[in-house]
Amino acid sequence: LSTLYPNNLDKWKIPVLLTVGQNDARTIPQDAEELKEKLKLKNIPVWFFKATNEGHYWSNPKNFNYVRMETMMFIVKYAK
Repeated sequence: LSTLYPNNLDKWKIPVLLTVGQNDARTIPQDAEELKEKLKLKNIPVWFFKATNEGHYWSNPKNFNYVRMETMMFIVKYAK
């Protein structure tokens, strides 16, 4: 796992929403996928979306709207 993510994953306990663009040069998509797998092994709920036609910024309106809706659904499900 890259240095972008903390080494204290053993302390993570809350659900996580991860979104990444396949062409992102700043946040390596493989790092997000690795983080997702590590959290799943800890039985932490993870919602993951990878857009194959995006970079670091969401420029495709369909992807942007999907992530916005997914974020709202995530908050409704896990907000307490």
